Formats: sequence, C-alpha cells, structure tokens
Amino acid sequence: MKPTISIFLSILLFTLQNAEAKKTWEKDPYSWSEKDCQTIQSKSPWYCESYKPAAFGSDVYYLLKCQWVSPVIIFAEAREKQLKTGQTEEFLKQHFEEKKNKEGLTDDDIIVIRLFPMKGNGRRGQNLHSLYGNDPFFKEIDKNIILERNNNKDEFLKPVSFNTIENSNGEGFCIIFKNEDFITSDTRLAVLEISTEMGTFKLKFQPRMMQATEFEKVF
Repeated sequence: MKPTISIFLSILLFTLQNAEAKKTWEKDPYSWSEKDCQTIQSKSPWYCESYKPAAFGSDVYYLLKCQWVSPVIIFAEAREKQLKTGQTEEFLKQHFEEKKNKEGLTDDDIIVIRLFPMKGNGRRGQNLHSLYGNDPFFKEIDKNIILERNNNKDEFLKPVSFNTIENSNGEGFCIIFKNEDFITSDTRLAVLEISTEMGTFKLKFQPRMMQATEFEKVF
C-alpha cells in the first residue's frame, strides 16, 4: 500500500472513530446503552487521565482518573443503574434528581471534580490499586491543587472543598471550586493541576466540548 493511501485511511479511521464517540453523548440520553454510559464516564470530554512514573526508570507509576461532574455524568450513572436493575423511566428520573442533589449540582456556580488516584507497576493499566493515606502523593495535596484557565498561570481557582467521596473507602476525592463565571463554555482549556511529592499532574478539559446537544431533553 502506498504511504499516501495508508495515511489517508488512518485519517479517515480516526475521523470515523471520533464521529462515533461524539454521537454517544449527542443522541437522546434515554436511548443510551450500558456501553454508552460507560463511555461517557471514562472516554468523553468529561473524563481525563494523567500518568506519571514514580521515579525515572521506575517500574512503579501513578495514574490519576478524573471526572468533571456534570448532569451528563450523573445521568449516565443513573441510566446505567436503571438498565442493570431493569427499573422504569420514572426510577431513572428520580435517581437522576437525587444524585444531582447529592453532588451539589443544584448550585450552578460550583465546579465539582472527582479524582481517583491509583498506583501500579508493570505495563500501564495493569496491577492498579487505590492509594492509602500514607502515600507521598497525599502530603499536603489539598494545598497544592489549582484549576487554571487557558494555560494562564495567573488565572486560576483554588478549591473551597476537598473531601473523601462517601463510601469510597478513601479511593476517591471530591474537589469543589466556586466558579463565579471563571470557567464558561467559551473557555478553551481548563487544567486541573496537582502538585505532589511525586511530581506535578495535569488533567486537561475543554469546556467547549462539554456540551451534549441532545441532553436538554432530560430536564
């Protein structure tokens, strides 16, 4: 196969994959399958990962899994539970509202981010386990978190709250920022930066992409 044809096919495949992924959260949310819900929670504009070896040449690494919590994420969780338990649409609506209230998303002026730090060894994505409180990653972590706007070091928010997620046994944290129009749908890039003894982790989100065009139907 000629190089130009190979490159063209690669670009075409990449475009089709992106288009298919985009359709997942732009179609009617009430039609989401379990796979759709899982995609939104782990491979969408509302999700980001950051990876870093514990030391140069080390076989040990850190992997941060992060969700920017929005009604889209909450609905995907509620829809997945509805499908798994065979519940009605009325259950879905009620569960969705309950989860929104629990996450504090009734306040339009806050940004809620879930962070799940993990540690592993071997090839990335294998042998992962949740961190414990004595890991160097946690040392004064709540004092070293900022949310930057457009890669500008002078434009950032500090958390107003940093708490263990309920019933997660220390596996995850909920970070809350007071937005006050700092991050909007016109913001090109929002970066959650976490400085630890193990290095600086950056988790990047594009607010412009975090607009599910069909999602208004659920309200």
